Amino acid sequence: MKHIFSLVFLLTAVVGFAQEPFYTRFGFVAGYGFNMHTADFRALPGVPNCCPQFESGSGSGPLGGVFAELPLSQSILLGIRLSYVTHDATLTQEEATTVIVGGVEQAGAFTHTVDATLSSIGIEPTLNIHIVAGLYANVGMRIGAYLTKDYSQKEEISQPEGVGTFLDSNGNDSKQRVRNESSGEIPNAQSFLAQAIGGVS
Repeated sequence: MKHIFSLVFLLTAVVGFAQEPFYTRFGFVAGYGFNMHTADFRALPGVPNCCPQFESGSGSGPLGGVFAELPLSQSILLGIRLSYVTHDATLTQEEATTVIVGGVEQAGAFTHTVDATLSSIGIEPTLNIHIVAGLYANVGMRIGAYLTKDYSQKEEISQPEGVGTFLDSNGNDSKQRVRNESSGEIPNAQSFLAQAIGGVS
C-alpha cells in the first residue's frame, strides 16, 4: 500500500480553562475513519501471488486520542494530539482464467484478495485557525509508528460462482477453487508513517 487517504468523523469532548474566548483546552476524541489506499504491486515480497497488479483498496475502522489546544493569539490555536488510528484496507483484483466445470474447460475468473490489518499510534501537531463564530480550519501533520501491519490473502475462483476448479501449472485439474492462501506480518513493511492533516471543526 503506497498511499492512504482517510475521511474521518470525530466526536470531541473538551474541558477549557479561563474566561477568554481563546483558552487552553484539553479533551479526547473518538471517531471512525474511511480509508482509501492506492497501490502499485503485484505481490507482497516473498509471498506467492499470481495477481497481475493491485491498484487500489478501501477499508474503515475506529480511532481515538487525547489532545490539548493552546492559544497563540486571538485567532490561532496550537493543537497537539496523541492518537490511535486504524488504516485497514481490502485490495481486490479480478483476472480471467480457464476453469474446469463438470470435466469441461470454460472461461472463468479469479479474484485476488489481500486484506491488510494496519493500525498506528501517532502525534499530531496542528494549527487551528478561527474563521467565523465557532468554526475553525485545521492544518497540520501526523507522525506515527505502526502497531499492527498484518495481512491475509487468497486467490479464489469467482466466475462461475460456486462451481469450477482451476488448472495447475501442468495444465491438469487441481480439484481446488482456492490457491495461494497465506497470512502473517506484511514483509518489509515500513515501521513509521507521515501524513498531512486538514479539516474543519
